[in-house]
Amino acid sequence: MHLIRLLSVFLLLAFSTVAAFAFPNGLIRATSVGCTCHGGANTATSLSIPGRSGTITAKTGETLSLSLMVAHSSNSAAGMNLAVVNASDVNVGTLIAGAGSQLLSGELTHTSPQSLSGGSVSFPFQWTAPSTPGTYTLRAVGNAVNRDGSTSGDVWNSLAPITITVEPNVPTSFSISGRIVNPSGVAVQEAIVTDGTRSAVTDTQGNYTITGVPNGTYTLTAARINWTFSPTTIAVTVNGANLTGQNFTGTRLWAVTGTITTPAGVAVSDVIVTVGSSTATTDAQGRYTLWLANGSYIVRAARINWTFSPATQAVSVAGADVAGQNFTGTRLWAVTGTITNPAGVVVPDVIVTVGSSTATTDAQGRYTLWLANGSYTIRAARINWTFTPATQTLSVVGADIAGQNFTGTRLWAVTGSVQNPNGVGVSGVTLTAGSSTATTDAQGNYTLWLANGTYTLTPSRISWTFSPATSMFTVASTDVQVPRITGMLMSSVRTFGENTGVSVYPNPATEFTIVSYTTSSPKRIRYEVYSSLGELMRTFEESRPAGTHRFMLPLENLASGAYYCRIRSSEGMLGTVSIIVQP
Repeated sequence: MHLIRLLSVFLLLAFSTVAAFAFPNGLIRATSVGCTCHGGANTATSLSIPGRSGTITAKTGETLSLSLMVAHSSNSAAGMNLAVVNASDVNVGTLIAGAGSQLLSGELTHTSPQSLSGGSVSFPFQWTAPSTPGTYTLRAVGNAVNRDGSTSGDVWNSLAPITITVEPNVPTSFSISGRIVNPSGVAVQEAIVTDGTRSAVTDTQGNYTITGVPNGTYTLTAARINWTFSPTTIAVTVNGANLTGQNFTGTRLWAVTGTITTPAGVAVSDVIVTVGSSTATTDAQGRYTLWLANGSYIVRAARINWTFSPATQAVSVAGADVAGQNFTGTRLWAVTGTITNPAGVVVPDVIVTVGSSTATTDAQGRYTLWLANGSYTIRAARINWTFTPATQTLSVVGADIAGQNFTGTRLWAVTGSVQNPNGVGVSGVTLTAGSSTATTDAQGNYTLWLANGTYTLTPSRISWTFSPATSMFTVASTDVQVPRITGMLMSSVRTFGENTGVSVYPNPATEFTIVSYTTSSPKRIRYEVYSSLGELMRTFEESRPAGTHRFMLPLENLASGAYYCRIRSSEGMLGTVSIIVQP
């Protein structure tokens, strides 16, 4: 009986020892029921996932780095069990144990009770989300023990479940790809294609791929030294998928080079050389380089205040560089001045010329001509204006020249007509007013251009008399219409008959008549045929020695009627005769 009691005490002590140190090397499947061998749950022990609570979001296949903290104010060590399960209470994902923990059957538990420091101990771990999206639960239980060899004073508790939402792992970056070929379809390698941030280089087949491109809008450009690409840019939008077929065409460029110097051979820098939309600027040695594709081109050079020879050059590029496209540049200097009227008021829109160079005065009457070194004559012109001086001479010698001024005077139209007593216009009448003259046209009209002032108008024509003999008028900043002038031929039929030294036969006549006259010395003779209205119909001239002469006067194509033939020499009138022309 005594032996039985001793055995009972031994078994009780043995059971108590096992309970006090239950699962010192970890346990699993406790996250849903707790550490019941240590009594009921107690809030004196707390569990947390620092920085995480409520819901955790992860992508499929994403690995999260977490930590489970077990805390108690007085106990010295702790153990734990942690699992991530689905709705069927099946472990999901992959747990990776950290310091102080181990993986058993897909769950984490302590390797041995871990000492608390400052009232808590942390069990770091990682969890990799499964490949299947869904909603899962992270559960954990922890036990804080006092290491006294019994369960007394040991306190456990559960972590408030944390929901983990696993979403599909949609890519956040994509690729843009394409190919670059020349116009013949041959691959262009070593071209750099960029989206503004990332870039790729074409391979031997002309292919390129830009990787790691987030969703967004980008501008693609292609570049390679001595090449040009079409299109210049490609606008693309990446929206959740890779882009392909973003192709360029590359064209090889060739160097067109030359040098620009002065006539003395001095280099001219800063000259802009252009071919279409392509430009280059000469350097300090006067050299330039243009990069052009195969083709025919016109090259031009330009710089402010310079002129270049030749003005253009034709060049053909055919699969090779082209050198020696040189220009000669000549420096131009400013010749400036102002044009005003006699009252000092500026005169705009005046064309100032020097040879083939022209300039037009602005609203302030100013002009600028650009001329090379040399001697020049300057003229100013504007319709209905006269300028003083009429011309100016100057020499340009390596410097600008100012003060080449003119005075402009406005001219006004003085118009009128000269008619015979029958109201028919008289042509060939000279109208004189001051130093200005005009001649009536076939209708007897004339126009004089005169400055402001008072004038005497005088008409004149040989063998004519005019009424009035003179006309007075005043120009006062407006055009003037002069009253009609009447002109009459001075000769009469009676006067013609008194010129016995001149005769004609036959008279009347049809196709011709013979004019006879006598000269006392050699003379240059002029024969003038007038209509009865005084209109000059035809003239003939010849040289004659002294003596009596006959001249066959052609009358063909003259209408029937009365005409007058006047014979004159350089010394004066020889005579006038009337002629009747018959059909």
